[in-house]
Amino acid sequence: MIYSKEDREIAENPDNAYQLIYGLNNPTKENLAEKIISKLAVCDSYYIPFFNEHISNKKEKTLLEFGSGFGDMAKYLSPLFKKVICVDVNEHYLNQCRKYTKECNNIEFFLLNDYYFNGVDLKPRSIDIVKSTNVFIHLNIYEFVIYLQNFNRLLKEDGLLIFDIYDSDLFSWNHRDFSKHVNNYKKQGKLKFTFIPISGKRVKEEVVNMGFELIYEEQNSNGTNILGFKKLKKLL
Repeated sequence: MIYSKEDREIAENPDNAYQLIYGLNNPTKENLAEKIISKLAVCDSYYIPFFNEHISNKKEKTLLEFGSGFGDMAKYLSPLFKKVICVDVNEHYLNQCRKYTKECNNIEFFLLNDYYFNGVDLKPRSIDIVKSTNVFIHLNIYEFVIYLQNFNRLLKEDGLLIFDIYDSDLFSWNHRDFSKHVNNYKKQGKLKFTFIPISGKRVKEEVVNMGFELIYEEQNSNGTNILGFKKLKKLL
């Protein structure tokens, strides 16, 4: 399935970009800096400890950043790895990512054309780590499974996979974050760029059934659940 114009138009409108990614209207440089610092703090608190615990030779590894956005996390992580590959469905974001990371000489970029990873010229079992932040929180379980199949194909044996979801098994219906997300959803109208709850139990079962082992689980302060997996050499 090729991404339709409707699929792309929300994120490809530069006027909406900062609002959609950072929740800002007409942001100042100070606003953006504050949001970026907040995102990198999440990286420091969850993703880097995961890498440090489970990867002993990061400088020899290739990281795929799925949904690279403007490239703030890719730039932050690039010194740790041999190569970082940025993949995004949005051409505008990918161009901004190129500009933001222009001083990094170990980053490659691919525009994702469809659910089957056309446009991403990577060989099977060529990636050591797949990382995705603030992507699957916006997708339903079917989209998640399709992307997971591609990650499984690209990852080497013993490869790592880490991502966050909005875990419906964990939140309370009267929690302030859930109420906030409901209000944001009502305001968006035709826009669908909001947190989509999916069952963490169901996600974990699907990933394990595909040949991964759950090795990391942490709940972020914004209500998302961060899950880390290792690809097994053989299916259980």
